[in-house]
Amino acid sequence: SAFNRGMVPGMQRAGEVMREMPKPLTTSASGAGGLTAWVRSSPETVDYYHVLEVERGADETGIKKAYRRLVDQLHPEKQPQQSTASRDKIRLVNRAYETLGNPLRRSVYDEALTAVDRIQAGIHLDTSYIKPRLSVPLEFLMCPLGHPDRFVRTGRTRIQVQSRDELPDVGFAEFFATAKLSLCWLPDVSNTCRIRVQESDSQEGLNFNFRLIEGSEFELVPGQSDRPENSSLVVTPSPFCHGTYRFESASKPGHYLSLISPSELRIVEWRHEEKGVFDFTLVDFSEAYKFTTMDEVLEGHVQSQGVDAGGFVRLSDLRVDLNVRMYFQNTLGGAVWNNKDFETFFEGHYERWEFDRKRARVRPRPREATPAGKPIAQGDYLRQLELAETWQQLVQALLGIGDSLKKLPTS
Repeated sequence: SAFNRGMVPGMQRAGEVMREMPKPLTTSASGAGGLTAWVRSSPETVDYYHVLEVERGADETGIKKAYRRLVDQLHPEKQPQQSTASRDKIRLVNRAYETLGNPLRRSVYDEALTAVDRIQAGIHLDTSYIKPRLSVPLEFLMCPLGHPDRFVRTGRTRIQVQSRDELPDVGFAEFFATAKLSLCWLPDVSNTCRIRVQESDSQEGLNFNFRLIEGSEFELVPGQSDRPENSSLVVTPSPFCHGTYRFESASKPGHYLSLISPSELRIVEWRHEEKGVFDFTLVDFSEAYKFTTMDEVLEGHVQSQGVDAGGFVRLSDLRVDLNVRMYFQNTLGGAVWNNKDFETFFEGHYERWEFDRKRARVRPRPREATPAGKPIAQGDYLRQLELAETWQQLVQALLGIGDSLKKLPTS
């Protein structure tokens, strides 16, 4: 089995995303037993260095030059008949640059790449000195290995793995408030714990609870049970990636927490290694602010200072804004961009920003809104119901479905 060979059980390759551009991360297909691909193809798990056409060790200057060149090639002004594929490519280039240009996100991403290298070389980390009770952050964000932009989040009735791109209308604070987790270590039991939800309406708090659904698989739900068979996990360090851990059911040995689809977590038997990713990177929650996006920082300034004609803000004013400067210093670890760098960024994000090159000023494009008087499709309400995380969201979705049903013809 993959476990006995010391492999990271992983995600099988499901085909490349946007075949012309990204290069999925895979292990070698040769060797004893035939190593399978370990990362499922998705926008979060492609080879961002390949996307930007740079070497893995490229420095900040090299990455910035590559991004500028690709934005220039893919911008609508250079491709007036731009197809959906072209728009997808520039979005992917933006995502690659935002990951590799952010030191924290790049380090998490690079650790996943290094894990692949270790698998290919058959190298195991020495984890004998790692004490999870001391090394796991008190509060943390939980990311499946190879998915640095996807976070385990707790809703009202569900536990899911989501990226911020999937929830564009959810703000930074709201998104990460439901992604803050901690471990409740059990006394006198080595490395056994419960995963605790830090932000909860319940005064007693919530744990990750397991519920049998089929065969030997368990779904995860937020709950107050502290019975070992429903909540206790044994934590062990991953032998392939620093800061990454595995979570085994304390009452069902050989059953591990696993990401089995882009958004679903389950407890499954290790022998079903083709079902998902079993290793999870734990990012100290004190560094959550470093996942703030450039768009969020810039929009905050533009909305407060957009007093120029038509709501535009000059780049010269943007560059001296205190929040912008602090973002570059504390999150990106460097000096504020020059006008040329900002110009490249806004042209790469042309769907979100309107950039006036002649006057060196910018403003956000208006968000698409539902036409007045046109009801949202019933399917959209069902999607809102599925993603509802608060009672208010749940009620809004149910009311929307009710209104849609009233409009259906009666026989």
